[in-house]
Amino acid sequence: MNAEFTSTLTESQLQSLFYENYADLCRYALTYLGSKEEAEDIVQQIFLKFWETNQNKPLPDNCRAYLFKTVYSRCLNNIKHQAVKRKHATYHTQHYWEGNHQNNADIQLQTKELETAVTRALLEMTETTRQTFILSRFHGFSHKEIAETLSFSLKNVEYHLHKALQILKIKLSTHALLWLAFLIISNP
Repeated sequence: MNAEFTSTLTESQLQSLFYENYADLCRYALTYLGSKEEAEDIVQQIFLKFWETNQNKPLPDNCRAYLFKTVYSRCLNNIKHQAVKRKHATYHTQHYWEGNHQNNADIQLQTKELETAVTRALLEMTETTRQTFILSRFHGFSHKEIAETLSFSLKNVEYHLHKALQILKIKLSTHALLWLAFLIISNP
């Protein structure tokens, strides 16, 4: 019997692969996605799929390279999916305006109301939360760039962005469709 085919993936080998590569794979995914949570989700899904598909098979020659290539592919797929979601949201937002508002005055009034509501919500945030949100959503800064600009940790940036979104969600609840479109379109 050939030795190449007798070595199948064991649970202990998977644990070793996981502990040796998880942090590096997450950092690698983060460079593409900009979101720690998305990066961790993708890496965890990859390990689960890796275990399911290789449980009774020989290990690939270079597991680490295989895992990095898989993370790369998943990240690109995720980025493409996000682009499709934005395009879809933009399309539906435009058709919402065309279908529900016959004249330009209505559109201008709705837009002005939303801008006023966003401004009020931003003024209710702490200075740090407001700055973090503005850098992210209006200037397109990545979490890393915000952390460097404001001398924060990435966790702190994520906390303030989450806090800002919670405040906006509450304050803009009466503008639900516009708020949803704003979030999807402005999400970097």
